Amino acid sequence: MTMEKNMQEGNIIREIRLSKNISLKQAASTDMTASFVAKFERGESDISLSRFYDLLDNLHVSMQEYDLYRSGYAQERVEKELEEFTLAWQISSAENVKKIAQKHLKKYQTFEDVIEHHIFTIFSAIADFLDNKAVARKELQKVADYLFISDPWGINELYLLHYGIYVFDKDILITMSRIVGEAGGVYLSDFNYRHEYMIVINNLITRLFELGGYSRAKRLIASVLEKATEDDMAVVLKLRFIDRLINSILMNEHPMLEAKKLIAIPKELGFAELSMKLDIFFRHEEDMTHIKNQK
Repeated sequence: MTMEKNMQEGNIIREIRLSKNISLKQAASTDMTASFVAKFERGESDISLSRFYDLLDNLHVSMQEYDLYRSGYAQERVEKELEEFTLAWQISSAENVKKIAQKHLKKYQTFEDVIEHHIFTIFSAIADFLDNKAVARKELQKVADYLFISDPWGINELYLLHYGIYVFDKDILITMSRIVGEAGGVYLSDFNYRHEYMIVINNLITRLFELGGYSRAKRLIASVLEKATEDDMAVVLKLRFIDRLINSILMNEHPMLEAKKLIAIPKELGFAELSMKLDIFFRHEEDMTHIKNQK
């Protein structure tokens, strides 16, 4: 096992052991001392596959159960970081985003994992944006180039795009939308990818909408709707809402009136941020119309 994987596996083993109230001595065996198990849990010692299986047996955990633990552990870390970032973004705290960036920089310096460096680059760019500083476009382009040549995309690539959406420019996002749109069938059919994929799709469409990329957003919506299943109904409803709103704007058929009828829908479906932005936009339009009429 690599050092990075060793630390992750050790952390998971420790969580399992503690959750079952099993001591280090009980987890050990004739082939493993309690000290060895402790070192493995801290990521300080490697372990052979046979010993690893023995350790699972001593913890009364099957390989299938361990895989579930492992999947949940990874998801929990991702969700925790998402919560940290969401709060930092909502209060426009560049310092909090920098703290997240530093965590990934330390991981990169320890494990030399290129993904960690790309994630550091993205969070650093977001922090600069919140700090009203110039964003390092050349560094972001390196992340985009990595995504462009990666085939197929895995969960790490979706994760990069998830946060890159906040700082990538319009041209990059349009290209990214083509990539994720064409691969939608693969991600939507795989339970391990669907959740992250749908978050990326929602954020990407919202961002394209904000940048005025209506036609590209419409094509991405159509591509996802074509591949989505009944399990994705909540997201389907969100996408249909955006599609109707874009249509009303492009057709210029009373867009204000049509959009106002739909303003409550995104909030109910989890699109609170977009709902808020639309509400501000409509109020501004009303104020401007009122001033013009007075003149």
